[in-house]
Amino acid sequence: MSRIILFIILALAVFTSLPGWTESPYVYGVHFWREGANIDAFSGKPGWILLFENISDYGNINFGKYRDALNEGHTVIVRLNYNGGDEPPPVDETDVFAGRCAWYAEKLKDYSHIFV
Repeated sequence: MSRIILFIILALAVFTSLPGWTESPYVYGVHFWREGANIDAFSGKPGWILLFENISDYGNINFGKYRDALNEGHTVIVRLNYNGGDEPPPVDETDVFAGRCAWYAEKLKDYSHIFV
C-alpha cells in the first residue's frame, strides 16, 4: 500500500511540474505592430514583432516604431522587401538590393539582430 501512495505522490509531482500545465509567460509573435500591441494582442506578455521595410524607401526609416516596440519588451525582426512585395529583385538589381539590405542592417543593428 505504501508503494502505491509513494507512486501516486511521485506521479503528481512529475505531472504538475511539466511545462504546459501553466500558461506560458511568452507569446510567439505577430506580423504587425502598433503602439499598445503588447496590451491588446499579447495580453502584456513579451514576444516578437515583425516590422517591414521597403528598400525602395531607402534612407527613410521610422526609428520611433522600433524604439516603441523594444520599450514594450518585444524582440524585433525586420523584413526587408523589394518594392514592397514578396517578389525578389530582378537579376540585374540583385547587387543594389543586397547593398541596401546591408545599409538597413547597419542602421538598425541597435534595434534588431534578425533580418529576413
